[in-house]
Amino acid sequence: MRAVTFQAPGEVRVEDVAEPELLEPTDAIVRIQASGVCGSDLHIYHGRVKIEPGFTIGHEYVGTVTAVGDEVHEVSVGDRVLGCFQTACGHCFFCRRGLFHKCDSSRTFGHGATLGSLQGTQAEQALVPSADLVLRKVPEGMSDDVALFAGDVMGTGYHAAAESGLQELYLLCDDIQAFVEEMVAHNIICGAVETQRWGLVTHITLPGGGKLGVYEPKHARP
Repeated sequence: MRAVTFQAPGEVRVEDVAEPELLEPTDAIVRIQASGVCGSDLHIYHGRVKIEPGFTIGHEYVGTVTAVGDEVHEVSVGDRVLGCFQTACGHCFFCRRGLFHKCDSSRTFGHGATLGSLQGTQAEQALVPSADLVLRKVPEGMSDDVALFAGDVMGTGYHAAAESGLQELYLLCDDIQAFVEEMVAHNIICGAVETQRWGLVTHITLPGGGKLGVYEPKHARP
């Protein structure tokens, strides 16, 4: 299969690499249909994060499940899924307390031996360990572009906002209407509208009752 591999600072290459195989009964294999480029990938590209030459990069992905281990029960072959950028076991001290990012055996896609030697997702296929915890089914009708946000960008932002204890956060965006409309249509976030210079497009209710508001300008900027 084809994959984007790191070669040296400032150099990546599309190469033929081995197809992934199930290694554990909790693994799944996903055929990648969309993959994002994150700022973390740029750290690797510029040499600020060291990984081995030839390693597949990428950790944001949407795709279809093509194989599952015997102990995978939440997703099945043929399901369209999105995945988290890192894995977690679900059983250690931290995972039992919902601190999956601190998991004792956490691995991050596409970051080389330093973060678990888990090949990345800028590839035609990817091996996904702990699939029941890492993967989520994509709602019917949701585009790849929208679903792609949930695995890293929105999840990271939501976690930061929820853990901060804030009561309200305002995001100013120039063009978010189409994104919000699709999310609202799938009951992922709740919509509202205000008549201000910056119109409230939607808000997300945080644990404890706080709200995260997403705004866009009511008139185009000069």
